[in-house]
Amino acid sequence: MTQKTFFGLTYEGSQSVLIFVLEKKLSVTVLKKLTKDLELDKHSKGVVFTIPLEHIAGIDVGQIERFEERIKDEI
Repeated sequence: MTQKTFFGLTYEGSQSVLIFVLEKKLSVTVLKKLTKDLELDKHSKGVVFTIPLEHIAGIDVGQIERFEERIKDEI
């Protein structure tokens, strides 16, 4: 079995990928919270990053707004 790496991290077993579509200000807050709670600044157990989206289709805007409100309530 060949080991796969991504930015120096070796993937073994099952992995989880979380994708959030958020406004810029909220995305920075979520990034900081995930980094702190997962202690990513201390351990190489994951990767958190943001990328800007210029165009997006197929997502219900109301669904995004409801998700953002839930996230704001939790952080």
